[in-house]
Amino acid sequence: MGLDPYVFWRLTPREFHYISKGFNEKLLSERRESWDQMRLQTYYIYCSIPKGKGKRNPTYKQFCAQHIPMPWDRISKGERQGLYEDEQPQVTPQMWADKIKELSNAKSRQLGASEVKSI
Repeated sequence: MGLDPYVFWRLTPREFHYISKGFNEKLLSERRESWDQMRLQTYYIYCSIPKGKGKRNPTYKQFCAQHIPMPWDRISKGERQGLYEDEQPQVTPQMWADKIKELSNAKSRQLGASEVKSI
């Protein structure tokens, strides 16, 4: 972070928290910017490859969503605070039970259809 020892020891915990938070946000924005530059270069290279007759290249947003999706693409402006937290949704036991029930119903329908075909 580039703090002198004298400055570091004179900081309060709150001041240090804000300095480290700002430093981390700066690093994340620099990293995101370099990834966005890489994606744009990749898109231009992808568009330079000839397609078949009558085929069009996807837009930049479509290309990013299909080929190189990034976590910050899914986050709207109002949800920036969740950027640093785990983005995986919490899985509850009820969600597991519903998924198992759904899969078992699909399997039983599939078995029922195969038995009808065999008769």
